Amino acid sequence: MAHVFEIVLPVFGICLLGYLAISVKLLTIDTGDALARYVFVIAVPALLFSSLATGTFDAASAAQLWLAYFGGVAVTWIVASIMIRVVFKRDYKASIIAGIAASFANTVLIGIPLVQRAYGDELTQVLFLIVSIHLPMMLLAASLLVEYAAYADDPGYGFHPYEIALRVLKNLATNAIVVGIVAGALWRLTGLPLSGPPATIVEWLGRTAGPLALFSLGMSLHKYGIASNIKQASLITAMSLVFMPAVVLAIGISLPGLPIEWVRVAVMTAACPTGVNAYLFATHFRTAEGLSTNVIMMSTAFGAVTIAFWLAVAAAL
Repeated sequence: MAHVFEIVLPVFGICLLGYLAISVKLLTIDTGDALARYVFVIAVPALLFSSLATGTFDAASAAQLWLAYFGGVAVTWIVASIMIRVVFKRDYKASIIAGIAASFANTVLIGIPLVQRAYGDELTQVLFLIVSIHLPMMLLAASLLVEYAAYADDPGYGFHPYEIALRVLKNLATNAIVVGIVAGALWRLTGLPLSGPPATIVEWLGRTAGPLALFSLGMSLHKYGIASNIKQASLITAMSLVFMPAVVLAIGISLPGLPIEWVRVAVMTAACPTGVNAYLFATHFRTAEGLSTNVIMMSTAFGAVTIAFWLAVAAAL
């Protein structure tokens, strides 16, 4: 248990320092925004590029890893959406936003430093296999489902799936993380080594991703407060922090070809708190904004405890 807290406390300790830096006015929200932009535009793309360009991956295990993780995402999304719709009588848009909040884990700001701290650089490459398709798949699915939900709530609202898909693909084409992933994959195909000063530059930039991601996340929490819909948010938070990693674990251990070390990474990735994309979709469609902000705050706050629990469970596998 002491080892578990040695992993968790530095991760959430840096988040807390970021939060306090804003609280005591040592830094500003604008500084936090700029720092987060550096993480997403420079540091994480460099880390992903380096890993995908030089890492060694087992294609068969990768397919099973995706099945375990995204199977958990799908089950969690569906169950959360149904519960918000049926139990709390919310409209279709709000139910889809709830599904996003329950299943869209913060794989970058929390996931990368957490897995690095818990399992080292080698198994962090397993996380990158998830991250490499996580953003494209989740954004496309979320965009299509929320647009369709808007149409279901109001048939006068136009639903054009091909236009939506094209818009998402255009946005992904200019997303720095996606560019880093594609560039790393293309470099890998050339067979050229990544060495010398260029490799050192990329490596140094990548090393800044973990701590700065956590610090900027802590700073960003000042944007989100605890609003209404506490019962709904509590349910979705529990699904994000407890239900989803449990489903991923159940699927992962049932796949005979998936190494147990990879199952651990998948479970810990699923155990990460909710990412900001749930709030972005909520504000875009002007629905469930209070629910999404509550889930971000609550899942990040309680995540320190639940992640410690899942680390202990993963260690026992």
